[in-house]
Amino acid sequence: MRKNDGLSGMDGALSGIAQRQLTGVLSRRLAEEPAIVLNGPRTVGKSTLLHELADRSQQPVIDCDDPATRAAVRADPGRFASGPGPVLIDEYQHVPELLDVIKAGLNRDLSPGRFVLAGSTRYETVPQAGQDGTTVVPLDALWTNRS
Repeated sequence: MRKNDGLSGMDGALSGIAQRQLTGVLSRRLAEEPAIVLNGPRTVGKSTLLHELADRSQQPVIDCDDPATRAAVRADPGRFASGPGPVLIDEYQHVPELLDVIKAGLNRDLSPGRFVLAGSTRYETVPQAGQDGTTVVPLDALWTNRS
């Protein structure tokens, strides 16, 4: 009889979230860098990775893909880019004003672990994010669990 690993369904297909090695890499980098940007195509695991980090750090994820959240962040980006770190922002590209607020925050304080941004946009199209003290983790090569 096959052991239930919590991930496999009756047909043997993966149905849960497999622990990714990148979670540990992200945690280690966050201990060294003030800001990390996770970029990659849709469905590669950026949001999942961000939520795993949220669980570990007991911080909320600010989801700018949600229209109500996006409107609130646009109205007061400084409110959402402050507070104890890490500040976790998903789909940051929907509110480009956030990058100016984050840059200003990094100009004042380059302490490690301040921001983690995740988005589906190409990093090169958001040059404001390319500041000193920002690590970009491209997730283009991250494979999904689909065949």
